Amino acid sequence: MDLINLHDVPESEDKYVRFLRQICEKFGFDDAAYAGINPAAGTMHTFVTYSDDWKGHYIEHNFQLIDPTLHTAIRSVAPVDWSRLRRDANYARVFKDAGDFGIGQSGMTIPVRGPFGEFGMLSA
Repeated sequence: MDLINLHDVPESEDKYVRFLRQICEKFGFDDAAYAGINPAAGTMHTFVTYSDDWKGHYIEHNFQLIDPTLHTAIRSVAPVDWSRLRRDANYARVFKDAGDFGIGQSGMTIPVRGPFGEFGMLSA
């Protein structure tokens, strides 16, 4: 298996999304998303391969406030298997709508922590 060096990825949103699509193609994922938060700088970056329709729906319905994958990953140091979130009260709402946009219920979110409070998560 090849390692992927994120330092080699150009720093533009379009190029990050293309990079995520390459990861999806290489590993057989339908979609992927990356979110990174740097509390010291007060910045957050998100890059996703999901459709514009789903991205709009997600934001319009403020799913970032209730999405169990995000809330669990933020508190975790281990990968989060989406199937273990089914008991969460908001799971049905988020994942039912995601299904309406062709997004499956199987996936994983991997939290990544930096030494200065940085936080990221990769979902596929």
